[in-house]
Amino acid sequence: MTKVKLSALVLVLFGFMIISCGKRQDKPVDPTTVRHQKLYNKWWYSTDNPSRGKDFFNSDGTAQMSFPAGTGTWEWGPNDSLYVVLNGSLKITLLFTKIEDATMQYWPNNEPLGTLYHFSTTKP
Repeated sequence: MTKVKLSALVLVLFGFMIISCGKRQDKPVDPTTVRHQKLYNKWWYSTDNPSRGKDFFNSDGTAQMSFPAGTGTWEWGPNDSLYVVLNGSLKITLLFTKIEDATMQYWPNNEPLGTLYHFSTTKP
């Protein structure tokens, strides 16, 4: 009788191990991903330099920019840098210093060091 109880206990414990291994554990949310998502699918209007116009970064990896003017693709690089290819050949890197729900700012690497452009989702 003791061997039967012991065998049953081993089977029950083994069953619990199998069930617990199959449970999905939620992965922690990456704060960088959350910040990047605030950039997508909205028009960004220049607030300090009207010649910059407006930008649009679609969540599917496409972009529209007024300056330099064109359409193209983008992908994230390290340290909040966005690699943008416009009109199939013009390559620029936007280094973001701020990305919030309604405001953002970046320095394009093709401009003098420290040249920051500020944008808002509010149309001027």
